[in-house]
Amino acid sequence: MSSSLVVPLLIVGFAVANSFSENRHRAPIFEVCCEFEPFMAAPEDEKMKECISEILGDPKSMNHSNPPTDQELEELAEKIACIEECTAKKYELLDSDGNIVLAKLLEVAQGKINGTFMENHIEEAAKKCIEDIEKEIPKESKCNPKPLFLSNCLFFRSLENCPADQVKDKAKCETMIDEIKNGKFPHHFDPPPPEN
Repeated sequence: MSSSLVVPLLIVGFAVANSFSENRHRAPIFEVCCEFEPFMAAPEDEKMKECISEILGDPKSMNHSNPPTDQELEELAEKIACIEECTAKKYELLDSDGNIVLAKLLEVAQGKINGTFMENHIEEAAKKCIEDIEKEIPKESKCNPKPLFLSNCLFFRSLENCPADQVKDKAKCETMIDEIKNGKFPHHFDPPPPEN
């Protein structure tokens, strides 16, 4: 997987890995953008927990430099791609060729986003993401990267579709999204202040 693709993809992956940290805090993007959890990469999801356990063993044992080296990023991206593929298989979101099954994705999504603003946008967002995946997907990878690309794409589509009255700080949110898309790691943003 090329490093130009790795950084933007890791936003969802770092959210997954961070969810098991003892010093966990919400990702800074949620502090300024829309209050919406990525339904495709929800660490609380039982199927994803199973995959994390199967692939990582103890997620707290994941150590890397700060900032991570290119090699560490490649390894982390590969593990996250494997977790996403495993989870997608458990939800039967992939056909026998490893392609995303739109009807199944919409069925699973409706159960997770019912009553949220994304309920009205999911079909269009999913179709666009699947179309984009076919154009951008890397050919060489240990695990099928399509579910990871899908998670990432749907996460950003969720942010784009967030109602204006739910965005906490529009300017900071747009800046953060641009910086992530241009290679700044999500964990390099200042953490939120400690809770009293």
